Amino acid sequence: MAKHPVPKKKVSNARTAKRYAAFANKKYKKIKAFVNVVKCKSCGNPSLNQQACPSCGNYRGRSVINMGKAVEKITKVKA
Repeated sequence: MAKHPVPKKKVSNARTAKRYAAFANKKYKKIKAFVNVVKCKSCGNPSLNQQACPSCGNYRGRSVINMGKAVEKITKVKA
């Protein structure tokens, strides 16, 4: 049975971190090419293209998510 190669020296944490950082940066650039982040026309905050703004709830100039609405939570069931 063949033996697998074993490293003679320990790989330092900095070298490992550099390798994973380079990989992450390469993947981030590829993802960034597919995902388009634009400024919201009403509030100016960044949001994903073709989605409702998470801060103001507007999409294509109209309000689709009511951000000011308070939701009541049911704490006890009335019998």
